[in-house]
This record gives sequence, C-alpha cells and structure tokens, in this order.
Amino acid sequence: MNVFLDRSLCNRRAGCEACFGNHLLSEDFHLADCILHTRDTQRPELVFKIRDRDQSLKTLVVKNENFDQALASWVWLWEQQAGPII
Repeated sequence: MNVFLDRSLCNRRAGCEACFGNHLLSEDFHLADCILHTRDTQRPELVFKIRDRDQSLKTLVVKNENFDQALASWVWLWEQQAGPII
C-alpha cells in the first residue's frame, strides 16, 4: 500500500512520531489529519510518501522487519533509509 501524507495539513507541531506510530499500529491512516490519499498496491510493505513542512518529499518503506523501528520513530527510520544527507 502507498500512503501519501502532508505534514503541513496537521495542526500538531509536536507529537508527529507518536501520532504516526498510533496510526501505523491501528492501520487507520485514513483517519490521520495529514492524509492525502492511499493506494492499494497488493504488496505487503507500506510505502509512505511524506511531504514535510519544508516541502521536501520523504519516502519511507515499512516492512515486517522494520515495523518496530517505524513505531518508535519514523524520522529515525527514514534517516536510516535515506542515508547520509549532504
């Protein structure tokens, strides 16, 4: 499944990671304030396209192997997946 989020739509300035973790655990991103849309890809992984507040686009892939890391911190997991940023 692809999930498209826009953080500028959310009124929360803090707590994004906790909110993301709650929606991930509940599988209810359709209820998130920042949701744009979802697309069913018939694949087991979740691919998040996240437009950040600085207008950058972040791609995050959540699989069974990194699900707990995504629950703890999507930002940390994205940093691990994105590699060094220069």
